Amino acid sequence: MKRIFAAIKINPEPELISFLNTIKNRLGLEKIKWIPIENIHVTLKFFGNTGDDKIYEISELFKCIAKRTFTFKLCFENSGYYGSRNNPKVLWLGVKKNENIISLVNTINHDLQTLGYIADNKNLNSHLTIGRVKKISDQINFSNTLDCDPELIHIYDIDHFALFESTLTKTGAVYSEIENYYFGR
Repeated sequence: MKRIFAAIKINPEPELISFLNTIKNRLGLEKIKWIPIENIHVTLKFFGNTGDDKIYEISELFKCIAKRTFTFKLCFENSGYYGSRNNPKVLWLGVKKNENIISLVNTINHDLQTLGYIADNKNLNSHLTIGRVKKISDQINFSNTLDCDPELIHIYDIDHFALFESTLTKTGAVYSEIENYYFGR
């Protein structure tokens, strides 16, 4: 069994790295576990523990989906958090609404039904998780820091997605690519 998920891996440009470092510096006194830059991604579907036979079936299905998908652009427009104002849990960078990513997620959910997966009916809120909050002591600074200028964020050309294995360790999750699925191939 492997703990797997499908995602678009983001290879951060200097502008995004600089922006993330600015947020980290401004929130440096807060207790936040930052996601390593090499782990940032936009999750398309989380599967959890999955057997090798099912992983093979998922991979074959993803190859078919990728053939029918065209490259698209992705950009980030805001930042925020999940959880309550007094108890934030996850910091994120939001993906600007994009019909292509919505279509890709809907296709994945629809086609996975042939393998016995139930379609995820939650509203899609595409984002990069950038940190997990342990404790916030300065609410005003926290809120002000998360007001980002979208012009600082780079636009990415997306030409594939991948299936990842997530291995949980004491220091955090380690992600390994199982396979890449290039669009139009």
